[in-house]
Amino acid sequence: MTHPFYDPTLSYDTNFVNGPSLSKNPRYPKRIITKQTKFLGFDVNMPFGMPAGPLLNAKFVKEAFKLGFDVNCYKTQRTHIVSSNKFPNILFIDVNGDLTLEKAEKPLVGKLRTDQAREKFSITNSFGNPSRGPQFWQKDMKKALSYSLPGQLLISSVCGTLEKGLSEDAYYEDFANAAKMAADTGVKVVELNLSCPNVATEGVVCYTENAVFEICKRAKEKIGNVHLIAKMGYFAPSQQELLERVVKRVLPFVS
Repeated sequence: MTHPFYDPTLSYDTNFVNGPSLSKNPRYPKRIITKQTKFLGFDVNMPFGMPAGPLLNAKFVKEAFKLGFDVNCYKTQRTHIVSSNKFPNILFIDVNGDLTLEKAEKPLVGKLRTDQAREKFSITNSFGNPSRGPQFWQKDMKKALSYSLPGQLLISSVCGTLEKGLSEDAYYEDFANAAKMAADTGVKVVELNLSCPNVATEGVVCYTENAVFEICKRAKEKIGNVHLIAKMGYFAPSQQELLERVVKRVLPFVS
């Protein structure tokens, strides 16, 4: 039986408390130190790891490092407590062949189960970037950092929270404050999540040029020498000029 790292048949909170969902005696690979690779100036054994999605807390990060993933990203966090979107959060999507932009323009219905082989099926998810707030995650992130071995790197992902009545300026500042809170834990790299498509209020930030500029500028001012990554979404061919403008404007701030 295959044990998923994150169990999609259970709620986010159940996974958070009881996960990761591994076998009772997981087989950890023997750690082999090869010629290390430079990533943002850091020595990493293998420049490959897990993204923020399945790494809900320090327990998940610990297992990712032990399983041999060397560059891992702690789940996107906020300056506020925000609950997860309602269960189910992960659904199977059955598509014949690759999921193209043309196919995506038509409604795709997610399903709780699939008969397709592992090599064939795809998934979609909607969590909404839940967070238990900095009183929890700052302490937990420090614990996650303690599990990294030489040649391993932990990245912290953060986002702002756009509440009702909040001004654009305050929203940008909340992003920057989240980055500062992450940097205060001791992580050497902070990722700004500007591309999450499944938050109900913020939307996909990376397509608003001035917002990206202001958020990156303010975050960098607050975190100083800590490296900054801007996580972007997909830019269609018709958006290439926008992408070029965004990249040029944030180059002074991002690593």
